Amino acid sequence: MRTSRVLAALACIGGLVAAGCGSATTNSDRPLSTLRVPFQSDVPGGVDPDVFYDVEGLQITNSAYEGLLGYADDGRLVGELATDWRAGADGRTYDFTLRPGVRFSDGTPFDAQAMKASFERRRQVDAGPAYMLADVEQVEALSPRRLRVRLSRPNAAFLDHLASPYGPKAVSPTAVQRHARDGDLAKGWLQTHTAGTGAYELTEAVPGQRFVMRASPTWRRSKPTVREVQFTVVPDAATQVTELRGGQLDLITHGLTTADVQALRGAGGAKVTTRPSTLRMMLYLNTAAGTLRDAEVRRAFLKFVDRDALVDTVYGDLARASDSFYPDGTSIARAAPLDVPVDPDQLRALSSRFTEPLVIGAVQGDGPAAGQIAQLLQGQLQQAGIKATTRDIPLAQVYDLTTRPSARPDVLIVTNVPDDLAPDSWSRVYLRTGGSVNWLSCSVPEADRLIDEAVVARGAARQRELGVEAAAAWMEHGCVLPLAELQNVTVSRKGVENVKGGPARPFAVDVDKLRQAR
Repeated sequence: MRTSRVLAALACIGGLVAAGCGSATTNSDRPLSTLRVPFQSDVPGGVDPDVFYDVEGLQITNSAYEGLLGYADDGRLVGELATDWRAGADGRTYDFTLRPGVRFSDGTPFDAQAMKASFERRRQVDAGPAYMLADVEQVEALSPRRLRVRLSRPNAAFLDHLASPYGPKAVSPTAVQRHARDGDLAKGWLQTHTAGTGAYELTEAVPGQRFVMRASPTWRRSKPTVREVQFTVVPDAATQVTELRGGQLDLITHGLTTADVQALRGAGGAKVTTRPSTLRMMLYLNTAAGTLRDAEVRRAFLKFVDRDALVDTVYGDLARASDSFYPDGTSIARAAPLDVPVDPDQLRALSSRFTEPLVIGAVQGDGPAAGQIAQLLQGQLQQAGIKATTRDIPLAQVYDLTTRPSARPDVLIVTNVPDDLAPDSWSRVYLRTGGSVNWLSCSVPEADRLIDEAVVARGAARQRELGVEAAAAWMEHGCVLPLAELQNVTVSRKGVENVKGGPARPFAVDVDKLRQAR
């Protein structure tokens, strides 16, 4: 049930200049030395970069740590701790030249031995993101500034893994050794502390309440405008809007509805910034459920869905209907167009086959969009003579779907984001048989074979060809339909400028690049 405070906030959103709401300002003249940002939830499991594998908290890990590579705003690979990198002719050997003069936040120097130790720690911790180093056979520190990584087999996604926001980061070996307890590789300490080479370090952590970062004294670049970042847990989006307008917050990075954003666009004290992202809204069909066991029915269902109409209704100009099988930003996106013409009559002709109501599950992760799409789809199905119900699935329960078939809905609406910009990183995790977040256990052995061949194939053209064939196999099977390509939407108080961040980092901005408006 919503509190009176939230109801008041919703009233403010509906009429931002109403009495009692419009009088607050966003303090555009307040210095930007301290940035105040809300988290919708706690940071699950803490901020150890070799354990963290979620969204809320990515702003902390990516502000405190760096990897060898990263992504530019346009998705190109760029060096972070590496200034140069070369792949060997065998497709298995990579040589990196490391950036000189880099220090960890504890003052100790970064070099090839430190990066080697960081690779080894990730493999030993063996948490969710460890899969990115699964093919690493050997890491050698050839000199203080030269690192060689040898793989057990070619892996076309390897450099993208290194650039991923969840990729291997440099962690101070000195800090790990100093704070390790009972052989835990300092996992306990690193839940609430940082030891990286990034622009900021975590100086306070009260799980479930607040986190504070301050500019690292060892940061090698120019001193950032923002000297301190205060993250407070504010679960309700309407409360966040109220606090932004009242001057208690400076930046909101996600969770707002389209109505929230449009209302704030019209408010003189707030600025809305949109950036490309790899976030996408997806529809999955349960191939083991009733009438949907039939591939003909599934393919008709996919053609029943009018992506353009759904996206326009739910997102407005904050997203566009998916037009590729693969996410925006991936090298293969334009090569695999989504060819699913809208034809509702095909499913209507099969409506008599549906003897039980379809259950449409909507994952309540980042705002209400999934639920809105589910409700619209429910109404359209019922108009076509197919009974349907909707069910909200809390984010905390969505991972149960991979192991509990009885918990799975017939249709699932959920926001997905790949770990990086390699096509394999999306399809292998979400669609391959046994994938860690293959929500409804779609299984297409031919597609599995094709992506397995693509990831070890030599040459981008062959990799692209195999990836396109895999996409066609999944679409023929009829278990998945990309619905919408979402933008990263950031709302800031007036006076905050230069809001940037790469497409592969959901809901995170480059805090060190923020500037005070002149």
